[in-house]
Amino acid sequence: MAFTGCLRDQGLDIPDPDFTASPVEARKSVEAAGIDLDDPAVQEKIDACRPILLGILQTLSPEQIQGYRESFVAYAQCMRSSGLDVPDPDFTQGLDLFGGAIDPDDPAFAEADAECRKVFDDAPNPFEGS
Repeated sequence: MAFTGCLRDQGLDIPDPDFTASPVEARKSVEAAGIDLDDPAVQEKIDACRPILLGILQTLSPEQIQGYRESFVAYAQCMRSSGLDVPDPDFTQGLDLFGGAIDPDDPAFAEADAECRKVFDDAPNPFEGS
């Protein structure tokens, strides 16, 4: 994926994306690689590559974008139905769609995520193949 390549060119040793991963799994894989998504220097590198993501999104149909967004909203709703305080995703926040509300180390969160990530099983993925 061009976005991942750009991040690597920026000096981030980021893993290849897993298009079947939930937001929690995706964040964990990046953090497991030693990348702190809350570090301003990392955010600067992500911002430098953001135009690539915007370019990919511009090639999608409105239906594809809507399906992608709906899957993340369904995930947040599922997490709330499990008793967790997860806001609807904010698609203006780049990789942190849930505004820091995700604590992947919380056992209750991990349990809910295991169930809720199923909403992505058949969801459209606008980045696959890009």
